[in-house]
Amino acid sequence: MTAKPDGIIGEPLQRDENTAPERNAPANNGHTESHEAPRDDEMHDAEDVQAEPATDMEMGMLGSLEPEPSDVVSELLLQQLGSTGNSYRRETRKAFRHMVSEIYSPPRVTAELRRRPRRHLLPGFALDLTVLDPDDGQPWDFCSREKREKARAMRRKTKPFLLIGSSECTAFCTWQHLNEAKYPDSDKIQRARIRAELHLEFVASLYREQIEDGLYFLHEHPRWASSWKVKGMKALQMIDGVELVQGDQCQYGAMARRGKHRGSPVLKPTGFLSNSPKILEALSKRCSGKHGACSRPEGGRHAILEGKLAHDAAQYPRGLCQAMLKGATAQLRADRRL
Repeated sequence: MTAKPDGIIGEPLQRDENTAPERNAPANNGHTESHEAPRDDEMHDAEDVQAEPATDMEMGMLGSLEPEPSDVVSELLLQQLGSTGNSYRRETRKAFRHMVSEIYSPPRVTAELRRRPRRHLLPGFALDLTVLDPDDGQPWDFCSREKREKARAMRRKTKPFLLIGSSECTAFCTWQHLNEAKYPDSDKIQRARIRAELHLEFVASLYREQIEDGLYFLHEHPRWASSWKVKGMKALQMIDGVELVQGDQCQYGAMARRGKHRGSPVLKPTGFLSNSPKILEALSKRCSGKHGACSRPEGGRHAILEGKLAHDAAQYPRGLCQAMLKGATAQLRADRRL
């Protein structure tokens, strides 16, 4: 059965209130969290964060025609821009250049853009194993040559201003590295590693295309993961203008979500690789706490990431998504693209 698109290319297999908006929620209302008073770290220039204007009519599909990926993107832009005719065409061309898309990543930053729209940024596609391709109802598995070619064509067509990606953590984490050392002949471990490296090399090739097009990319992964040593990642780090910085996610709101440590800060040192100086600047906050204490305003002691807490930490805190978007807007200004 073919999944219907919902403002992004594909439909997430699973949704939760932290990563995606409710289905069929009006675009002008955003997520229910938007009713809360915004924190200080959300208010980066009031003109950049805006509510969607009210509309009299929802844009929909005609009859039973299945939309092409380009139709979905165009419809999204029309809903966001709320204009027609020559003005719409001019704004559409501009908006394509200011689109934020995610690759090898579930909708996280794009979900935040839909939840709290920015004047100068629009959510694009989000392609990941947790997202279905509307054409065949299958996940975006980049082990498939067909899916890789289709994703590459989509990037070349839309040319997002910012392409955000994140590696699969399991195959590159420290514990997995220890398992490989202990069981070097494990076929299961080796297959998982090969699969993950194939995905990562593909994403790295899309990042290079972004650079060649004069656009930006952002890659996120735990700072000490072995993925940074993969050939494609090492090659990216050698390109002029590309830098790797560390940010600690406790400074962006990461905290334990369950158990006796619920509400405690989660340090999670994270590496951010990008060719955007402003985005890297926004993501470089470090924790200055000593001996397990956290320097966030609320204080507290860092919870140890293990078991279900480690699984939960794969989700971005809203503060991290907002920092990425602030950095993107600052880069637009620095480039005089606004």
